[in-house]
Amino acid sequence: MLMDIQIETMESILNILKVINAAIMTALGIFYLNQVFFLIMSIFFPKKKYPEAKINHTFGIIIAARNEEKVIGALIDSIKEQDYPKELVHIFVIADNCNDKTKEIAIEKGTIVFERTDEIKKGKSYALDFAFKNILKDYQDLNIDAFIIFDADNLLDKNFLKEINKAYDAGNTAITGFRAPKNFGDSWIAGGASYMYLRESRQVHHVRAKINSSTYVSGTGYLIDKSIIENNNGWIYHTLVEDIELSTALIADNKKIAFCEDAVFFDEQPHTLKDSFNQRLRWSKGNHQVFVKRGMNLFVSMMKKFTLSKWGMFVHILPMPALSFIWVIIFLLSGTFMYLFSGIDFWYYFDNCLYISIKDLLFPILIALISGFVVMIQCWKYLDCKAGKKIFYMLMFPIYMAIFLPITALALFVKVTWKKIRHG
Repeated sequence: MLMDIQIETMESILNILKVINAAIMTALGIFYLNQVFFLIMSIFFPKKKYPEAKINHTFGIIIAARNEEKVIGALIDSIKEQDYPKELVHIFVIADNCNDKTKEIAIEKGTIVFERTDEIKKGKSYALDFAFKNILKDYQDLNIDAFIIFDADNLLDKNFLKEINKAYDAGNTAITGFRAPKNFGDSWIAGGASYMYLRESRQVHHVRAKINSSTYVSGTGYLIDKSIIENNNGWIYHTLVEDIELSTALIADNKKIAFCEDAVFFDEQPHTLKDSFNQRLRWSKGNHQVFVKRGMNLFVSMMKKFTLSKWGMFVHILPMPALSFIWVIIFLLSGTFMYLFSGIDFWYYFDNCLYISIKDLLFPILIALISGFVVMIQCWKYLDCKAGKKIFYMLMFPIYMAIFLPITALALFVKVTWKKIRHG
């Protein structure tokens, strides 16, 4: 009799947990329904085209580099080979705490080099602030209209500047380019990262541009108007993901970030699990930092004037993936504990806990698989390897994305510092 009461109590508790789980998963569905919209609409929406520019604007190219002697020269060469007036392009390299030949190569290539040595304030954001303060102080005579930020491992399509100039001349003050893979075939890790960025460009940015909604900048290959830097007296975004913090601040301030799909640049991805783990842990921690630092300001701005771009940015920085993953683990462990130690029937446990937990975890993986398949078709020409490897990496893409879930949860609890990702 006592055992029956105990089992009935445990079943009641499990039913309550099941209701909570359903509520959380419903909220997740509402928050991330726009991702399904981007996937579907990317199939039907043509890319946004900008009219020919009336003016060729002057650009300052900013490259923050720490021990990048292997790749910095190739990037500078690709900038100098642009189909754009050479006299309107000024390249600034920040040799940030370097102990290799990055500085010497950049000088030899004819760029303006700022050397920085500060082991306390580490990271790209501090290097950018150092460069911008120097440019605003000493290089006003260059009459730069806007800055374009690149990572040292990037390469540019020869028409990048010409195309992004069209978008800038159309009145956009912040613009992100199309990020294509530089080393897709190196490993399934590099392939997974490539599919992630191609999906971001070809589905998310692509659709937002077509519906005239703001998107966000992502690490590299983006333009910001000089006035943004001047108004801030430098670079003020110092979380671990300065790009997402910039995006959040601009969108909260009702500024639009445009997308120029024809401004193509190439980016090297980590090809080892260790480098990918470190990079994604930093991204996750940085996202949590942005939510704490700027989430309320964005939320208030959204309440004053709701826009799809504010909603999308708020969902982007919301730590829902971390919290929902933690919840699913708690739900699964609680149900399993009750099954093992309270005498609950296995099939009751299976129907009301195990099956639901598996479904919760498999649904985003299924969405990633569909998204990966679609983006593989959409971006086939950018995948520089044999067809079989393209398909295999697409099938591995959901696993690559699934690794994000425990990482973003871990980032809630551990201290994360900037770590260099090796480029070759």
